[in-house]
Amino acid sequence: AMAAADTPTVAETVSLPKGQPVAGYDDREGQQWRFQRRVADQVLAVCSQRRHILLLEDAQWADAPTLALLGFILRAVTTTHRERNRVPWVVVITHRPSPASVPLEELKELCTEYDGFVDMRLKALEPDAATELVASMLSVPVDEEVRRLTRALLARAEGNPLFLGQILYALVAGKHLQRQGSDWNLSEVRLESVLLRPTVRTAA
Repeated sequence: AMAAADTPTVAETVSLPKGQPVAGYDDREGQQWRFQRRVADQVLAVCSQRRHILLLEDAQWADAPTLALLGFILRAVTTTHRERNRVPWVVVITHRPSPASVPLEELKELCTEYDGFVDMRLKALEPDAATELVASMLSVPVDEEVRRLTRALLARAEGNPLFLGQILYALVAGKHLQRQGSDWNLSEVRLESVLLRPTVRTAA
């Protein structure tokens, strides 16, 4: 979303000629610093023109160099914001609970140093909201059968909306859940035989 017609892409940035040695860094570290500096300058140039959102989803899968680059950009933009002028941008980083990642924890610690940082922890989908979601996906009004199915789905999905939707999709795809005229065979549905693809479990 940050690319502009007259702004180099990251690939073009990487291919720029090798610069002069950077004081205090060996050759490899110097190359990394120059790359990070060029990307940060690119972000600053684009953000100075209009408002932007920088989004990193599923940060638990990001490698250390990616998180280090984002940290560098955060420091560069924040410094510019404080010393010169306001940079109109928002950074959104999403991640799920997962085994400790040192680079990710370091990035989160860095974020807490800056004004405007908000740590939002999403809770499991509430029963009422889940019931409305299931009813909407099935195009039926909320009734006791929909609530019963939703309770079973929520227990299996552990409150995860993606899981819930995928289980419902698997029920339909496997013909465990079928239309009967304008209704569904909700009372006959059993979740025990539904298996989710490994990729869905990983994504959620």
